[in-house]
Amino acid sequence: MSSHGGGDRLTLTPYARVRAIFTPARRDDLKAGAERHIGEIAVFEALWTIDDGPYTGDMAFRLPEAWGEIDAGWIPERDLQILEIVRAGLPSDL
Repeated sequence: MSSHGGGDRLTLTPYARVRAIFTPARRDDLKAGAERHIGEIAVFEALWTIDDGPYTGDMAFRLPEAWGEIDAGWIPERDLQILEIVRAGLPSDL
């Protein structure tokens, strides 16, 4: 199960939690400290669907609390290799 690199896309809703590997598609726009987490498996929480810019259509994910040293508010879905959904989000009809 993966949303990274093309293939089948998952349908996720806000507040879903996924276990995923941080695999950024680009490295030129990483926030300070993020590079040390490349390849790490962590739990990320879905927040909203991005509606503009280079990540349009991706779900934005909250960074794991343990990554507190990174000054970033979210990670785009394309930067995660999703392994499993660990908690469902809001019903999609809300």
